[in-house]
Amino acid sequence: MESIRPQLSLTSFIGRFRDTKIVMLLFAFTFFLRLLYLDYYPLNIDEPFTVFYSQMSFDHIGEMLKTENNPPLFFVIMHFWINAFGISEFSVRFLPALFSALTVVFVYFIGNKFFSVKVAVASAVLFIFSESQFEFAHDCRAYSLLVLLSTISIYFLLKLLILEKDRINWIFFGLCNTLLVYTHFIGWIIIFVEIVVIISEVRFSKLKHFAVSFTITLLSLIPYLSIFFKRVTETTSKDTWVQKPQLSDLYSRLWEYSNKPVVTVVFLIVLFAGFGLLIKQKNKIDLQTRAMLLWFLIPYLGLFLISMKLPLFIERYLLVISIPFYILLGSFAVLISSKSKAFRFLYLFFPLLMLLTTNLNPSRIRPNKQIVYLVQNMKRTPTTAILINPDWYAPTFLYYYDKEMFCDYSHSTEKLNANGIFPLGSYEELVKQEEFKKYNRIVYFQSNPNLVDFENRNLNFLKSSFNYISTVKAFNCKISILNRN
Repeated sequence: MESIRPQLSLTSFIGRFRDTKIVMLLFAFTFFLRLLYLDYYPLNIDEPFTVFYSQMSFDHIGEMLKTENNPPLFFVIMHFWINAFGISEFSVRFLPALFSALTVVFVYFIGNKFFSVKVAVASAVLFIFSESQFEFAHDCRAYSLLVLLSTISIYFLLKLLILEKDRINWIFFGLCNTLLVYTHFIGWIIIFVEIVVIISEVRFSKLKHFAVSFTITLLSLIPYLSIFFKRVTETTSKDTWVQKPQLSDLYSRLWEYSNKPVVTVVFLIVLFAGFGLLIKQKNKIDLQTRAMLLWFLIPYLGLFLISMKLPLFIERYLLVISIPFYILLGSFAVLISSKSKAFRFLYLFFPLLMLLTTNLNPSRIRPNKQIVYLVQNMKRTPTTAILINPDWYAPTFLYYYDKEMFCDYSHSTEKLNANGIFPLGSYEELVKQEEFKKYNRIVYFQSNPNLVDFENRNLNFLKSSFNYISTVKAFNCKISILNRN
C-alpha cells in the first residue's frame, strides 16, 4: 500500500501560527538587528543639527522651522524623547530603529492580506536585510518615520478599498496622512499616489469619503502652510548641493535598495518579466498590484523628472519606493513560479540573495569624533582660534567638543566664541568678523571642502592678515594653520 506523504509548504507551515505571533517575531527579529551597531558611528551630517534643535523649547523650534526644509513632527517627537532619555548616540537613534522595525509589520500585513503568505514573507525578508533600511534606521532623521507612515497609509488605503470600510479605518487613514505631511514634504507625493489609486479604481461612491479625509489633512496643515510655501519658494530659487540626475541614476537608486549590483540586475530582470506576464493576462491588473506599481513608479519617475528643475533624486527621499519595490518583487516572483516549475522557489531565492549580500553595519558616516579631537588638539594655547566652515558643521563640532555646552543651546554660540571657536557662514560674514583677529594663531577647518569655500576665498582673506603655514587633509576635511605676521 502506497504511503501518503504530507504536503509541506510555506503557506501550510505559517498557517499553523496566528498573524499576531508572526508579526511579533518579525518585529522582534528586525528590532534586534536594527539595534546592532546603533552607536558604532558618530552622529553625522544632519543628525547633530536634529538633536541640537530638538532639545530646544517649542518657541526656539518654531523659529528654527522658518528656515528648515523639514516639517516639525520628528523634531517634536525627538524633543520629548531627549527630555526623557538624553542625547547619546544610542538614545537618539533608538526611535528611528524602532520606526524601521515597526515598518516590517505593515510590509507583512500588505503582503499577507492583499497578496499571499509567500509574498508577505518574501517582501518582509527583503526589507529586513536591506542595507539602505539598516542605514536609515541608524540615522537620527525623519526618513524611517516617513517610510513607516507611508506604509501604514497605503495599508489603510487598501483596507478601505478592498476589505473593511468601518469608521476606525477612516480615522486611522486620515490621521496617518496628517502625520505623514508633518513628517516630510515627500509625504505629499504619497497622498498624490493614493489619489491616483482611488481614481484608477473608479469607485465614485467612495470619492466623497476620501475627499473629506484628504480635505481634513490639508486643513490640518494650515498652521504650517505659510512656512511650507516660503521654504518651497526659497529652495527653488537657490542653488543646491544635489546634482541633476543622469539616466544612470535610475539604476543607482535601485542598486541602493538591492545591496549589490548583481542583485539589482536579477531584480530588474524579474520586475520586467513579471510585468510582462501581467500585461499578457486577459484580466485587468488587480487593485493591490496596481497600487504597488503606482506607489513605486510615481515617486521614482516623478522625482526624476522634477529633479531636472529642482534636484531631489537622492536615496533618502526615494526610500519610500523601496517598500513597493520589495512587495512587487515578491509578487512577481510568486507569479513567475506559478508559470514554471523551474522557478518554483524563486520567491525564497530573493530573500536569500539579500541575506547573503547584506551588511548589518552599512553606515556611510565620517568619523566626526576623531575630526573634532584632531581640530581640538591643534588649539594648544588660549591665543589660538578655530574657525569652522561651514557654520552648519557647528552642532557636530559642539556635540563632540563639549556636550554640556551643546545642551546649553541658548548660550552655546557665545560660549564657543569665548573658547576661541567661531562658526563661519559666507565669505561676507568672515570679512565682517573682527573678534578672531586678536588671536595669534588660526586653525581654519573646512568640512567638505569640495562644496564649501572651494575657491579658497576665506583662506585667501585669512592670508592677508596671517602667515600661511600648512594645510592638513584628513577625513575629507581640510585644516589650514596660519600664524600672525
